[in-house]
Amino acid sequence: MGKTCISKSEGVSNQQINAIIPNKENDYLFLYYLLRTKRKLLKTFAASGSTMPIINKTDFSNLEFLIPDLPYQINISSFLSKFDDKIELNQKMNETLEEIAKTLFKSWFIDFDPVRAKAEGRPTGLSKEIGDLFPDSFEDSELGDIPKGWNAGSLNDIIFRSKDKIKDTKSKVLAAVSSGELVLSEEYFSKQVFSKDTSKYLKVEQYDFAYNPSRINIGSIGMNEDDIIGAVSPVYIVFKPLKNWHPYINQFIKLKSTNSKINQLSSGSVRQTLSFDNFASIPMVKPTDLLNMKFNEIYESLRSKIIQNLEECEILTSMRDSLLPKLMSGELQIPDAENLIEEADI
Repeated sequence: MGKTCISKSEGVSNQQINAIIPNKENDYLFLYYLLRTKRKLLKTFAASGSTMPIINKTDFSNLEFLIPDLPYQINISSFLSKFDDKIELNQKMNETLEEIAKTLFKSWFIDFDPVRAKAEGRPTGLSKEIGDLFPDSFEDSELGDIPKGWNAGSLNDIIFRSKDKIKDTKSKVLAAVSSGELVLSEEYFSKQVFSKDTSKYLKVEQYDFAYNPSRINIGSIGMNEDDIIGAVSPVYIVFKPLKNWHPYINQFIKLKSTNSKINQLSSGSVRQTLSFDNFASIPMVKPTDLLNMKFNEIYESLRSKIIQNLEECEILTSMRDSLLPKLMSGELQIPDAENLIEEADI
């Protein structure tokens, strides 16, 4: 309730959304930022409904605010939008970096592009150091033709289940969501959805994976990428990768082919269930340890850039949210705000 967003294209909203069309005397971006500072105020006008409180449209339309003249509005919105533009740019950069990792993994370990190129006498497009790690021929296996020297097997070769309880270890409760991530439950959900006593929850250490075996988005398997001790509900399944194989697994479970296999393996006509044994049986081709380590180096380099962008986004968001109400109230002028940003070296 009270959240504000800008429509970037024409569309139709449902009855639970108030559409605000600014007149020519007001800057739409300024109104957007203004309403973002008034979320708590908007909630105070919420009328009690039959199932949930709502903001009456009549009361909403009668709200009054002190509005500066248009040039000043534009100055404020232009200043604040620079934060959002940079945050959006970082997010797009991260999407690109994640796509690079995904494309590289599929090319190397699923489509075997470098091996095919070498077998056909074509350049691999890779450095000699990396290219030399790939064989130049294929051999027959139970999974069909695979690169010579690689092993045909299953996920069971590089993962094992963990049933360690969290007990009295200090931890953060995690949840697997439809995006295929493990997120902090208290930040993702609007209310607490986990038990007060988490001692029987399962421990999820860094680079461990976890998923709920019985749910609609059954393929939502997430990895704990952060250096924290996580905890998940006892109904979850937690598994660990062999050392240095977490990047491979993290990319493998995101493949459409893997997701399709998970759907095939999930049993139950009413409520699907994905057991660990079934999941671990998914076939895979295991590359050499040296090639896997080289992929890890590239993956960690990309991941480092992603983390750097995320951290910058957090700083920008914090700075923007701190300056927003002060600029709107007139407590702070734009030149002063610009000085603060310069001092913070942002």
